[in-house]
Amino acid sequence: MRGSPRRCPTGVREGDSYLFSSEFLEDLPRRLTGPGRFRFVFQLLVAILIGVRAGRGDALAGRPPYILSVNRRRSLPPWLAGA
Repeated sequence: MRGSPRRCPTGVREGDSYLFSSEFLEDLPRRLTGPGRFRFVFQLLVAILIGVRAGRGDALAGRPPYILSVNRRRSLPPWLAGA
């Protein structure tokens, strides 16, 4: 299969940007029907749940969202300065 994870190291060596191509989007439905479909869905669900839990914890503690705290270490771009 062209969209297998084994292709990633090859893409890095050869400069192929599979992740940002239309081939990647075409392969997504195949990933939902193959043998790894449970892991594909479960991994996304767990990542979302962990992110929501961490975000709620930040909000309750009065901390800014994580991405804004990372950006504040450097100068913010003008379009994000008001955030």
